[in-house]
Order: sequence, then C-alpha cells, then structure tokens
Amino acid sequence: MTDVSARTAELRVLGPMECTTARPISLGGPKQRLVLALLLAHADEVVTARTLLDTLWGEQAPEDARHTLQVFVSRLRGALHAVGGTLAWQESGYVLTAPPERVDAHRFERLVREAARPDGPVVDPARQRVLLGEALSLWRGRPFGELGDHPALMAECDRLTELRLRATEARIDLDLADGRHEALLPELRALTGEHPLAESLCLRLLLALHRCGRRPEALATYDRMRRTLSQELGVDPSRALQQTHLLLLDDDPRLDTLAPGHLEGVGTGPEASTRDRRTPSVAVLPFEVLGGDQAELLAAGLHAELLVELAKVERLTVVGRFSVLGYAGTVSPLPRIAAELGVGTVVTGSVRVSGDRLALAVELVDAADGRHRWAESYDVALAAPDLLGVQCELARDLSAALSRRLVADLPSTTSSLEVYRLVAEGRLHFDRKTEDDFARATELFRRAIDLDPDYLPAWLGLAEALALTADYAYGDRERLLTEAESAVERCLTLRPTAPEADVARGLIAEARFHAPAARAAYARVLRHVPGHADAHSWTAWMALTVGRPREALPAARRAVQLNPLSAEAVSNLALALLAGGDPAAAHAEAQRAVALSPGFTTARYYAGLALYDLGRFEDAVETLSPLATTTSGALSTAWAGHGPDTALALSHVATGDAPAARTVLAAIDPHEHPVEAGLVHLALGEAREAAEVLDRPVSPGYGPAMLFHLHFSDVWQQLDGDRRGRLEDRIRRSWNDMVSAR
Repeated sequence: MTDVSARTAELRVLGPMECTTARPISLGGPKQRLVLALLLAHADEVVTARTLLDTLWGEQAPEDARHTLQVFVSRLRGALHAVGGTLAWQESGYVLTAPPERVDAHRFERLVREAARPDGPVVDPARQRVLLGEALSLWRGRPFGELGDHPALMAECDRLTELRLRATEARIDLDLADGRHEALLPELRALTGEHPLAESLCLRLLLALHRCGRRPEALATYDRMRRTLSQELGVDPSRALQQTHLLLLDDDPRLDTLAPGHLEGVGTGPEASTRDRRTPSVAVLPFEVLGGDQAELLAAGLHAELLVELAKVERLTVVGRFSVLGYAGTVSPLPRIAAELGVGTVVTGSVRVSGDRLALAVELVDAADGRHRWAESYDVALAAPDLLGVQCELARDLSAALSRRLVADLPSTTSSLEVYRLVAEGRLHFDRKTEDDFARATELFRRAIDLDPDYLPAWLGLAEALALTADYAYGDRERLLTEAESAVERCLTLRPTAPEADVARGLIAEARFHAPAARAAYARVLRHVPGHADAHSWTAWMALTVGRPREALPAARRAVQLNPLSAEAVSNLALALLAGGDPAAAHAEAQRAVALSPGFTTARYYAGLALYDLGRFEDAVETLSPLATTTSGALSTAWAGHGPDTALALSHVATGDAPAARTVLAAIDPHEHPVEAGLVHLALGEAREAAEVLDRPVSPGYGPAMLFHLHFSDVWQQLDGDRRGRLEDRIRRSWNDMVSAR
C-alpha cells in the first residue's frame, strides 16, 4: 500500500484543506481557500468570475472585489504549480487543472473505480482489498474541512461522503466473505450509530452478528432499525432488510454464505434452500450483428420481442430494453456489466442473415464466475411467422434454463417481414420517450397497420404512442386520445383478452385525469406481465399524483430494478423518496437521473425540490431558476405547469428575498393556477390573498396535485383546516379520486 505521507506534493481535500510539499505552502485565509475548493470541485471546468464573486460576497461585494479575487487566484497559482497544476483564465472565468495523482479526492475516486471494475474478467478480492484500503486511507475527516458546510460545496461534499460510504461497504463485504465477522462488529456498530438510517450498513451488521452466533442481538438490531425508519421517515425497511429478517427468524443457513448484494429476492420457506442463491434476474444484451442485409433491424426486433416475452415470467427480474441498449457492441467483461445492471445472469447472442435464412446463437452466462449455463442455436427461414415462432421458442428455452415458468400466451402473427421490421423500429423510438421519437414511432406503427391491419402489436404500439404523446402534452390532447381509444378498440377486436391493451388504457385514463381507472389498468397489466418496467413506473407516478407515497415507493424501486438506466424511472424513484421524507436520497437519485439524461429537466426539478427540503435554499434557487417559465427555461414536458416557478418563489422566500418571490408570483395567473399562486401567497405570509385565490376552481393536472399532496407541508399548514380540506376535495375530484390518502 502506498504511504500517503511520503508524497511530497499533493492537494488534500478529504479532510481539512492543505497543500503538502517539501516546504509547506499556505492556502491563505477562508475566502482564498474557498476559491480553491470551488475550483477543485469543478476541476477542468470553467468557473465564472461571477460565480466566484457571488460565492465569496453575495450582494455585499466590496468595490474592489474583482481585484481581491485576482489576488487570491495569483496566490493560489503558487500552490498549484507545486503539484504540477495550472490555474488559467478562459472566456469568463477560471479553469483549474491538476494531475489526478496529486489531488487526494481524484486519486480516491480512481482507486474506487479500479476496485469496482477490474481489468480482467476474473475478480481478485485481494487486489480489491488493497485498492479500497488505499482509497479509504486518504480520508482525514469531512471533505474540505470547515468549508464543507458552505452551500456552494455541500453537493460535492455529500457526493464524496456517499462514495466513501459505498467504498467502506465494499471493503466490509470482502471482510465478510473472508470470515472476519468478529473483527467487523466494532466498526459496524460505530458506522450504524453514525448513519442510523443507512439500511445497507444495518444489513451488514445483521450478517456479522448472525455469523458470530449472536442471533438474538441481530433480531433486536433489526427491530430498532424498523422502529427508527417508521418514526423518522414513516416507511418500512427495504425488501432486502425484510428478507434478511425472515431468514434470521428461520435461522436459515444461507446467511452464513450469502453476500449482502444477493439478499434481494431470496426466497424463504422449506423449499428455499434448494433454489439458486442469487437474485433471479437477467439482462439480455443487444444481439451482435454478424452480417447480412436487414440483419441489424431484425436483430433489434428479436431482442425487443424476447424481452416482451420474458417480462411475462413470474418472479423474474428482466432488465428493460432501454437500460441494455447502451451495451450494444460493448467490450466490457460480462461480470462488470452484470454488476452495473444488478443482475445474476446475462444473455448474449448473435444474428447472421444469409440468403433467405436467419441464424441466431444465444448463450446464458452466470455473472458471478462467467460460467456458461446454457447455449442454443436456431436456424429459421427469413419470414415473419418463422421469426415470431423462434422468439417464442427462445423465450421458453431461456425460461427453462433459468428454472422459471413462462406464462402461456398466444403470439400474434404477421406474414409480412416488413411489418415485423416496422413495429420493431417503432418500439425502439417509443422507448426513448421524446417528442420527436413519439412522432416517429406513431408514423411507423401506422405504416405497419396499412400493410397488415390485423397485426395486434402494431395497434398496441399505436395506442400507447398516441396516449403518451397526449399525456406528455405534445399535441392536441382530445384528438390524440380519441384516436388512441379507437386503436384500443381495434386491439380488443383482434384479441378480446389481450392484457397488453391495459397499458394504453391506463395511459388514456391518466391523460383524461381519471386516477382510479389508470391505477386499475396498470394493476391488471402487472398481473399478466409482472416484469413490465413502465407499468411499475407509471403505477408509482399515479400513486404520487393522488398523494400515496407509501404505495409509490415499492413500485418506483421495482421500476428502477427492471430499468436501472432509465432517467424517467430513476426520477420517479427520486420523487417517491422525496415524498416519503428522504430528501438526501431523493437528491442523489435526481442527480443520477440527470447524469443518465442531461436534457431530462424533470429530474432537475426534483433535485431543486430536494434541495429545498434539505434546507439548502440558495442551491435550490440556483437549480430551479433555469427551469422556471417565468425566467428562461422550461421543463422537457409540460406536466408540471408552474410547479418549478412555485418552488423557485418559495425558495426565494426561504432565503429572505421576498421581492424576488413576488416577481415570480406576478407571472403566475391566479385564475389559471390558483394552487400555485395561493401557495406562494401563503409562503409570503399573505393569508387573506391566499385564501381568496385557493377558493377558486382547480383545473386537473399533475402540477397542482403533487404540489398539494407531496411538497411544502410546512407552508400548507398555515392554511386553516376547513379551507385546506375543501381544497383537497377539489383536487381529488379533479382526478376522480374521492378517497383521501390521509
């Protein structure tokens, strides 16, 4: 292990900030060190002078503020030069660059990445332990020391702290696997005391206690965590923690060997010991195209339809199409891909078209050790009925290899290879869920229907595309929904018992603001297709719309488990966590959704709401300002209406800037948006104006419903109980939801 103290030139931020060189270099006073910290937090990016000036002085900047900033920068260049770094002016700000090995935070992240993603296909626990040990040895305290609490650094401080916790858990898992249970107990007890709501740490403590023969203490520890979660957050323990508790009650011997990451989905009962010990989960990677005309789109179609079939398998997690598409053509080792997607098995395949024949080769690989569990080859005529037949045969074979049962269903057929290709391409566009892709998907489904009016998947795709286009407010709502309803009727004419038609039914009900009908439709979908990722996500969304966050969280978690790289699913999880009272976790998930899709501004809205709930009001203003329609931005969908404006106004109030809040309020029409305008009046302490506005009729919509049910409860409490109850009734009636969640 590297001796950190022997390094002669290094910038340290994983604790009190310092520059270690042969001759100690001062980093100056608090403001100069704050400049350095902000530049390091955004290394290799332009940090504008305006941002630095606002961070240092806000609105009370002295007349010579710019000169003082230039002095700070000049002095810091000496410290940076000592570690081989530079601080240069570009455009309207400064860019700091430094060799990653000379900044402890950058070195920490590199070591953690290396430990999580080994170069070869075989994981070497001894090397992982060395890398994690070296990474964790770099920590000396809170990131940036006393500056870590500054609003401009809190997000980076929280991110680094979370990475430290994940690295610590990874190292603990290695120790658990090595049987060092007794030695881990003091550390785990200290960590769970420091992080009393961290279920992942509690789970590891339960395992260590069980393996040390302290089952009663483990059961008591679980009970304390359950009560803490209930009292602090109003939620139940995670599924993994509940499963561990059940195994503890049974004194199940699998607890002696199971890794923490394998406890999600572990069965219980007399027959459980004969089951596969890993989570029943699979990722089907995009099929490799080896050659031939039309092979690429045919491969995409086979892959997409295979996922549709596997989603019908009960008690099996099948990662959604959107999350696996990014691995097309990847050279990453399969264990690494499996770890990133959170699955136990991976399916790979290849497609070759030669003349009028299509050859398909498929393998099922165990993620833990790369062992091939099953393989098969298929050779069929290049005709739509044969392709439809082989995809069903492949789904049955894979289900059997996974020891799962495929729900019997009659496949829809078409004699046209062109129709098959058009529907496959339409589904690819639909999954992207952008305005342009919805339009393209609709066009492709229409073309398929023109060629074969009796092909059910084309009608199903058209119904869903039209309904979701309307729900996203991308066109003439009534026209789109009327046509979507006609498409559903055609689906039921072709197959009266088609469960897939309930997907479009739910979307249509949502777009018509009928929450009970939408919720019932999604429930029917999931009874027939338990692995339908979107149905889980939309179930969570509707539960949040009607103010039932406890119902939303399990569905949102399942959606992300099925589609871990979907920004929409992850953002819905962020909102469910926020509504459930965990703004820190919500902020982390919202940031992850932004990273998955930088243009998905809905996730940025949730990040701003989480920052407000965390009390980071200035950061909330900064995050929400570009999204508010009263300033310069707009959400990627129109569903939130003036929600971001309202959140921005309340954030201004929380910072003490009432004039800025009133500027935002002036742009919100109180007749069109009484809930939003009334909430801002309440925050400003204008009870009479708020009451007058909030007595007006409420138009149906996601924005006002979620603002009332999920956010700013402290502000809503200022409204008298009778008026608040009447407002709730009007909001619920607008969604045809007459049963209060409270």
